[in-house]
Parts: sequence; C-alpha cells; structure tokens
Amino acid sequence: MWQWLSQNAHIIGELGPSIVAAASALVAAFGALYVYREYRRTQDWRKGDLAAALMQKLESDEELAFACQALDWGTGPIMVPARYRPMMKRFKMPDEAVLDHSPHVMAQALEPMLNPDTLQSAQGLIYRHCFIKLFNHLENISRLAASNQVTIDGLDGLDYWLRRIARYEYAAAGRQNEIFQPALAVFGYHKIPELGQRLGVTEWSVHDGYNAGVRDKLLKP
Repeated sequence: MWQWLSQNAHIIGELGPSIVAAASALVAAFGALYVYREYRRTQDWRKGDLAAALMQKLESDEELAFACQALDWGTGPIMVPARYRPMMKRFKMPDEAVLDHSPHVMAQALEPMLNPDTLQSAQGLIYRHCFIKLFNHLENISRLAASNQVTIDGLDGLDYWLRRIARYEYAAAGRQNEIFQPALAVFGYHKIPELGQRLGVTEWSVHDGYNAGVRDKLLKP
C-alpha cells in the first residue's frame, strides 16, 4: 500500500484539489437538499395550520356558526350573533339571544333579488347577512386551496357543509338544490362549486344553469 502511494504520489497530488472540490460540492448539495426539505416541511405545517384555523372559524365566529347551524337544522332555536340583536329590537321582535329557525324565511332571504318580505324581517336580514359572510369565507378558502396555500386534506369536514349548500334537505320537495345555488351564481361565488368539486361534492347544476343564463344576458348586444 505504502509502495503504491509512493509510486503514485504525483498523481494523488494533482488530483487532490479536484477531490476536495468534488467533496465540497457534494456536501453543499446535501446541505441544499436538507434546507429544501425543511422548507417544504415548514410550508406543509403552515398550510395545515391555516386550514385548521379556517375550519375552526366556522365554529368560533358567531355569524358563521349561525349559518352553519341553519344549514344543519330543519327546525329549533339558533343563537343570534350579538351584532344583530339590536336589529331585532328595531323590528319589534323579542330582544332575545335566539331565533326559531325557519327554512322558509331562510329560503326567501337567500333569493338573489332582495324581496320586501326579507327587508321587513329581522330574521330574514340576519339569515342573508350571515350566509353572505359564510359564502365569502368559503370563497376565500377556495382561492387559498387553488393557489396551494392550504392543503385540501386539512379541510376535513368541509365537504359536509358544501353538500348542504348544494342540496338543502329541509327545503320544500323539488327545491332542495334551489335554496343556495342561485345566490352563488348571481352573487358571483363561483369558486365555492369549484371547491365542492375538489372535495367530491359534484351536484351544482342549478348554479351552472344560472351562471350560464347571467353570462348570456351580459353577452347580448
């Protein structure tokens, strides 16, 4: 061994700088890979944390919780968000923290064109305001998911609410798909059906029909 090293000392001496450079490059490459993997891991954590915060807001925000409870129930008392309680007094309703849920009043309130019955009803206006806030929240989630700022896997359970928006089971017979989908189309919340599609909620034909009708009207000379 020592004899071989002695005989090839000049070759080793010439290769020495190249070996050092190659080793340095290899170390740098491994370092860059480690930094990249840590960056991706951190990004995934942040996406997951953001998704969890967005889902938690459906419960912690009074207006969003009101809308979700209205989606979930066919009847029963619903807690009124604090900011809307003065409205109840203005309309000479009992200044209480609850409303008796009415799918009929809610359906009227979510008609795209604001109707006189809703304008004269504190309950109807509360439904409309809270659902518009819910739609804004869902639209924002859809944008974040489309731009890969939140993970779809982190939105566990959101499909439940989207299914109830797509088809409200407590509506009158034959109208289950018509309570919220027209409002989504006319108000421009088109990313909510897109989010639904990504989460396996596929029945948005009423929204698509309204959306096509609105687009055709705009394109007419």
